[in-house]
Amino acid sequence: MAIQYKKIIKKILGPDAEKNGFKRGKRGLSGISKRTLACYEKEYEDGYRLSFDIDFDIFSDRLELLACGINEERSFDSSDAESFKKVISEFAEILREKGYQLMDETARKEAARPKYTAEEQLYLLNNYESLAEDFCRENQVDKDMPFMDKMYLVKEKVESSRELPFEEVKENLMKIAAFYATALLGWEKVNSYLVNSGGRYLTVSGALRGTIQPLRTLLVYWLNERDSSILKSDCKSVLQQAQYDLVDWKF
Repeated sequence: MAIQYKKIIKKILGPDAEKNGFKRGKRGLSGISKRTLACYEKEYEDGYRLSFDIDFDIFSDRLELLACGINEERSFDSSDAESFKKVISEFAEILREKGYQLMDETARKEAARPKYTAEEQLYLLNNYESLAEDFCRENQVDKDMPFMDKMYLVKEKVESSRELPFEEVKENLMKIAAFYATALLGWEKVNSYLVNSGGRYLTVSGALRGTIQPLRTLLVYWLNERDSSILKSDCKSVLQQAQYDLVDWKF
């Protein structure tokens, strides 16, 4: 008789998950060798979400508990329901001992972290061109200056404002982000659009490569969570290789 994975997980994990504010979430797409048996998620303030998954590696008969700061794996006998129950019980204990607390602590830190509201991010999307013009005018910047000079200016402006409180710099960071975005958009086949992923962000995408979010990048950089290499990484993500190779990096 086939093991009733979902039913067992719900019975063993469900009560504690619900007690801690987690509800059954949408499971991700299954791959050739791996299935997500269950997903539980919790929505915190400002729409911030955290989740944990239980995945089944079909080829190796292993179960994985994936949560914030937790990655636990256990082997089990896929023909034996009791073996499956034992592993799920172990996962439940891990979540009780540290998992739920760790996720709540992460959410509290995120709540205290400087951030832009969805409305502010949408304002940037709709007004990034005029905000970039404001930045150029206020800083007497030639909008046709070489790309590398623009990147160096972004670096300089962000770093020089780190000592100020977020509320005093957030508007100016938006203008810097707008200038940064328009610099990237000046390259051929680089476009912008809106993405909704835990918030609304102006997103810049390359034709054949990746996507980046200028405001998020500069906020991370301003918080000193990443060094100036994040700007190079952004450019490498959205520019074509031939374009990227043309940039004479000075940092």
